[in-house]
Amino acid sequence: CAGRCSRAGACAGRCSRAGGRAKEKWEKRQVSLMLEKVKARLKALGYEAKDEDSIALSFAISGARSHIKNFCNVAEVPEAAEPIAVDMACGEFLFGLNQMGKLDDTFAVETALKSVKMGDTDITFADEKSKADKISVLIAALRERAGDLVCFRRLRW
Repeated sequence: CAGRCSRAGACAGRCSRAGGRAKEKWEKRQVSLMLEKVKARLKALGYEAKDEDSIALSFAISGARSHIKNFCNVAEVPEAAEPIAVDMACGEFLFGLNQMGKLDDTFAVETALKSVKMGDTDITFADEKSKADKISVLIAALRERAGDLVCFRRLRW
């Protein structure tokens, strides 16, 4: 915004008066910063991200960020909602791999988790569930985090 707003450029191009290029640059920087967090989260879940996954991961991150901004009616993803965005991006990415049939061989869900706790929901996997069932439950838990975003919602006039 180059000093045109009341914050005298301190908004780093995020204000409503900022030009389109500054906003694009800001968004790309946020996606690249979140990419490393998503890769670390995937590794913790038992999936090692490859170099060729970067485009799909960036797309999943952009989608998660857009979903949060639209759901919450805000211009930027709140800092406290970034872990939710990371989980949603991981869920979208794993969902895509699972739908293409590329996840079964590379994803070690048995060693990655025995239970998932998000908010007030606790999911414990029984040993008799198949690997595909466990993967589906995990992906659903990662993707469906709208309940955690309610506290960030703003009214739209």
